[in-house]
Amino acid sequence: MTAIIGYFHRDFQTSFPRKLCRRRERWIESPPVDSPSPLIHRLVISAAIRKEGLKRPLYGLQEANVSIESLIWSLFENEKICAWTEETPSSLTPIDASGVEYFEVSRPGVPLRTWFSRWELECARPTDINRAIQLGSDVFVINPKERPEGETVFPAMPIETPYEGPEIVFKDPIFPEKLREGLFFLTGHREGGDSMERYLPAAIDDILEQAEAVVLFHADRDSDCLAIYAKTELLDSIEKLKQFAEAEDFPISEFEVPPMVARWDRVWRAHQHNTDDDEDSSEDSEGDTATAISQESKVGVDSDTVQVSDDESVFVESNSSDTVQVSDDESVFVESDSSDEASTEAPEI
Repeated sequence: MTAIIGYFHRDFQTSFPRKLCRRRERWIESPPVDSPSPLIHRLVISAAIRKEGLKRPLYGLQEANVSIESLIWSLFENEKICAWTEETPSSLTPIDASGVEYFEVSRPGVPLRTWFSRWELECARPTDINRAIQLGSDVFVINPKERPEGETVFPAMPIETPYEGPEIVFKDPIFPEKLREGLFFLTGHREGGDSMERYLPAAIDDILEQAEAVVLFHADRDSDCLAIYAKTELLDSIEKLKQFAEAEDFPISEFEVPPMVARWDRVWRAHQHNTDDDEDSSEDSEGDTATAISQESKVGVDSDTVQVSDDESVFVESNSSDTVQVSDDESVFVESDSSDEASTEAPEI
């Protein structure tokens, strides 16, 4: 069972957002704008894994057994990390949450008078990140601006007893009201249920006016991937990602298109090639057998093989190095001899 982490880093415009994972997610349609939005930067991180008995790889961080909370923590350990959750059942609202707002949802498939909550949670450790994710958080704000002292709170649809149980007094909001408005703009237009629309891209610019970066959960083919949006290049985050991959023993590859829309065929082949080279190197270095070859065993040996024992030989490949390059532009590769995908249809970008 082999897992590989893939990442993509490039500039991004919220007024012209690229397509997301086909048949899994799309952007909420933004209102029209008179001029293009400013350039920001995006780092997308996903993973893929081959499991025995499956005909194709599985894609996404959870499926590849990559701990999302550990990954976020490794990227922003020394920063202030705050979770934002738009829609949690009111009875599951964390006791230590801040800026809690209750609201009633009326949509098809949801029982009448069903109450939910939106809230913030400062994450001081990886377990806090995991707890927020389990309760529905899919937005994490990095280094938000301080809330002005005495700023008025404007709760949406407050009620006295939104759930059964003891009265709980929640903390005041962590985020300034402008940031809370931006976050509601980002996630508050979801339709719920099986809708593929998660985020409104125009809101990202408003959020980055109030925070250093924002982490969103985008859909990959089988589970989620992470996308970090910031005004500046995320080169430091890439270095930390490489350190995380090395510490967790994951191979890592850079993509020229977002991993959730790219084909991984060449990455898998290059990884298999490197694995085979490592195995050959390991066999060559075992004991003194490979170095103490008798003159008799050398006679008549083919030029491409080295006789190691009576029945074993190590094959030496001439092309021992191979560079993974997904593309030079934002094109998608369709390999006719690929067995990784059930379909050879090229995904949209």
